[in-house]
Amino acid sequence: MGLKRLLAQSITWRSFYFFSVLLVNVFLSRYLQAAGTGNLYFITIIFSFVQIVLSLSADSALIYFGSGNLIERNKLLTISAAWSMVAGIAMMVVVYVYFLLHGNADKHILYWYCAFGFLYVAGQSLTSYSIALYYTKENYFIPNILLGLVNIVFVLFIPGKDAVHHSTHIQWITVLFRNFFYWRVAGIPVLCFTVW
Repeated sequence: MGLKRLLAQSITWRSFYFFSVLLVNVFLSRYLQAAGTGNLYFITIIFSFVQIVLSLSADSALIYFGSGNLIERNKLLTISAAWSMVAGIAMMVVVYVYFLLHGNADKHILYWYCAFGFLYVAGQSLTSYSIALYYTKENYFIPNILLGLVNIVFVLFIPGKDAVHHSTHIQWITVLFRNFFYWRVAGIPVLCFTVW
């Protein structure tokens, strides 16, 4: 396939995915308002920073070894899955130590933040590794359409377009966002196993 066609496909399907991310941000901001959205994105940004550090930018190595067929893709996927689990466990330890140093959190909150940390870091790492492996096969459609469609489904599940002031509704939409996020990051690796 020619370079222009590959570039056009990449731009088209990445644009679709980024448009769906924009929709999620707009609808969450409208629904949760500044305080609810800020709290949700604050913890997500912290976890994203730790995920970048723990992932060691291994996706670029996967692209190098995968595109050059230096290592079989099944082995690369196994290595990336194992490292994603290690990174997720490391994030759980970081969250646990943080809450130990700040002893004012109860065990229920500690459990959920550790679970969220593990799932976020492991899922994001595995997703970025899987997308890198798809890109080595010059396949931009499957990962971007999957991620984009899950985001659009999430937007359709947001119960209303008006802002909500009741804390129960804010907690519900936050849990819904996390569950959709986990489902989204779990979908790419499953597709990788079916493709290879």
